[in-house]
Amino acid sequence: MSALLLCMAFSANAQKTETVSHLQQQLHSEQSSATKLTQHYLTRIDALNDNYRAVMAINNNALHDAQRLDNLAREGQWQGPLHGMAVLVKDNIAVANMATTAGALALAQNVSSADAQVISQLRSAGAIILGKANLSEWANFRSNSSSSGWSTLGGQTANAVDATRSPCGSSSGSAVAVKLGFAPLALATETDGSIVCPAAANGVYALKPSYGQVSRVGVVPLAESQDTVGVMANSLADVLLATQVIAAPDAQDPNHHAFRTINYTEVKPSKAKELTLGYVDYSHFTAETQAVFKKQLKQLERHGIKLIELPQADLGSMYRQEFQVLLYEFKRDVNAYLAATPAQVKVKTLSQLIAFNEQHQDRTMPYFGQELLHQANAIDLQAQREDYLEASQQYRLTARNALQHWFTANQLDAIISPTNSPAWKIDKINGDHYLGGASTLAAVAGTLHITLPLADVQGLPVGFSVMANVGGDEQAIAAAKTIDSLLEHTSL
Repeated sequence: MSALLLCMAFSANAQKTETVSHLQQQLHSEQSSATKLTQHYLTRIDALNDNYRAVMAINNNALHDAQRLDNLAREGQWQGPLHGMAVLVKDNIAVANMATTAGALALAQNVSSADAQVISQLRSAGAIILGKANLSEWANFRSNSSSSGWSTLGGQTANAVDATRSPCGSSSGSAVAVKLGFAPLALATETDGSIVCPAAANGVYALKPSYGQVSRVGVVPLAESQDTVGVMANSLADVLLATQVIAAPDAQDPNHHAFRTINYTEVKPSKAKELTLGYVDYSHFTAETQAVFKKQLKQLERHGIKLIELPQADLGSMYRQEFQVLLYEFKRDVNAYLAATPAQVKVKTLSQLIAFNEQHQDRTMPYFGQELLHQANAIDLQAQREDYLEASQQYRLTARNALQHWFTANQLDAIISPTNSPAWKIDKINGDHYLGGASTLAAVAGTLHITLPLADVQGLPVGFSVMANVGGDEQAIAAAKTIDSLLEHTSL
């Protein structure tokens, strides 16, 4: 009975959240400690995770790391801006002495010998790596009918607000964990939508950095041209603080040439009456989502923000070429990744991965197949290289030209949109049922994309997207800060 009561007590407060600044105040005032906070999160995960399957594995060193930080604090030393803050890490990002699996059975023994660069930066800032978060297997690049948040090793992650609903993906566990208060911060990755969609579907904040801002070294790849690492949290300030920590050039990453120094935490909010925001047609979202977004547009206008409806751009070729690029780069990059895995990982090529899944299909394919793996594996990397190079240059150019035309012609500070429609019912057989999204243009262009909690539609969260121009990160962050202060969180 006591265990049942404990679970009920935790469930009743499942969505109570605290910000990093509030938690740090507790540490500095000695109302709490890193050890107490870490133990609180571990207890919370133990009580609730079976219902949501957001967390894949716990870092056995988390409490030891917390105790070390408390010892420093007692001596008046603070490790950095994230001292004592617990972070859950999407399980396609390497943490030393933990398996990095991408949710795949074939990578169950893929124990990392070193931290990914972003993990090293978090540790240097005083963060505690609490554990690994579940994800859509292979970052949702296995089947056209996959269920977001499902992986062979992690099972089905459930939406934090309604466990019968999809958490979206592929960074499903990261978003659900933050919403449920399993940790104040989570790392996520995105190729197209995998940060912003689950964050919005679970009612948390997130930032997808622009291409080149964050190292991908130590991250299981999907496609080099678009992969990025970002942060989810309970406030925009927390997202910006953690992004400031992980943003740094890395000479080992092909994207390091695109790095720009950005002081994420120092950007000041825009003055509302000096803001100009553009938005495109949003009729592909549900009617209720359109209604709450339209209501917020009027709210922003009342505060003096200038809004401009933007003409449609011809992006058909961009969408087709994106898939072409993703297939090519997935085969190339996953082959390279698998070849470098430890000896205990027996799968060393994409072909071997496909064969392994077929040999273990009772576990790996109980609901959906692996047709995307087959499509990628059918690519002839040498024969199709020129077509790939042309597509990879053209599709990004198309996206960037569209953005730059809109921004220049209208003198915009940012582009806004609903991030998502309410989460659909989990359907492991037929897969996801998306009803509108806003991620692809920023994903292909490699530009910053922030999602803010907007409203509850039929009790389910939807988000508000703020997207930057090429090189316009600071302007979009400034706009997002102002917008976040003005949004009226409503229910419909």
